[in-house]
Amino acid sequence: MAHESLIDYTLINTGGFPEFAIKTLFYGINYTQRSFHVIGDGRKPNTWTSLPDVGKYVVSILLRDEMTRNQDIFVSSFTSDYISMIELLEREMGEKWTVVEETPEEQLKRGEKESGGKAIFGRTVDKAA
Repeated sequence: MAHESLIDYTLINTGGFPEFAIKTLFYGINYTQRSFHVIGDGRKPNTWTSLPDVGKYVVSILLRDEMTRNQDIFVSSFTSDYISMIELLEREMGEKWTVVEETPEEQLKRGEKESGGKAIFGRTVDKAA
């Protein structure tokens, strides 16, 4: 833990980045196979913060130095579950997707296999095709 007299800090918790989620395989979206792998039923709410909003929040936090110094700050653009996001993707693309429910262990195993042992948290980070 940081000692106040040595270093000041502000931790900014953003949740997931939707831009990253839709451009990589990391969040389980596979455009080639039109499939989405979720842990459990995919209905647990998650916080998401867009990259432009991250910039706005950081500026706002820096401008309020006295309020945010040595604090853990939570920010988000919106809250949504994975299934709702896939339903939006289906509406926008006009195609039905396959949703695969997995346990955390199954997802980790699949990610390690698909990435040749280079998976991060069971997901590969290569760009989706």
